[in-house]
Amino acid sequence: MKTTKRHHRTIRAAMGQIKALRTFNIPVTAGLFDFSWNGPNRLWIFPDGSTSTAERPTRTLDEAGTVKLIVGNQQDWQGNYLLKDNGTNARYVGYLSDLPPITYYLQLTYCGITGNIADLPRLTTFVEMSYCSGITGCLADAPATSYYFSFIGCSNVSGAAPAGLKATQISLTDCPNIDIDQTIINIDTAGSSNGTLTATGTTPAATAASATARANLIAKGWTLTINT
Repeated sequence: MKTTKRHHRTIRAAMGQIKALRTFNIPVTAGLFDFSWNGPNRLWIFPDGSTSTAERPTRTLDEAGTVKLIVGNQQDWQGNYLLKDNGTNARYVGYLSDLPPITYYLQLTYCGITGNIADLPRLTTFVEMSYCSGITGCLADAPATSYYFSFIGCSNVSGAAPAGLKATQISLTDCPNIDIDQTIINIDTAGSSNGTLTATGTTPAATAASATARANLIAKGWTLTINT
């Protein structure tokens, strides 16, 4: 079959889209780069052109740039793998919408990341975005994880935790704009037992609106450390 320039362009575009799905771009400022990813078929490419296949290729960058994490195929993002920024902290200046489609565990703390909480990947088990104050949007749009749910210090997030949140380790301290009463009601309705909810600091105090839900949770073995 005769091919045309248009066909070649279409093939190149498709290949580019496939590569994009395999690539996580990590924009950072100068200093410590300390991300880790324990999934398979990984390749880190640093701004100076050097590479690593290590799980946690810690190094100090002389200047700002973009580190690329490339996996063998899109399915390599799936599974029980952990993505962490570790000590990178505020030097990571990316966007929520650029995170890869991981499904299990995400831990980013004290980062300069920005974007709407709805753009987080659909994590099933563990999400921690503590002190990432550039995140905006409604807490209800966060992934309803089954074990760990932490948005400590996310001062620009509002609303209540997602309905169906089964997590038993929930941390929402220093979240001044969230609806803590509806959050407590949603946690109670979700039905998990023997959990811990911590929501102190600048997080609003619970009111009589959530009194029944709080009593239910305590009866189910929950520890509530909250403002009242």
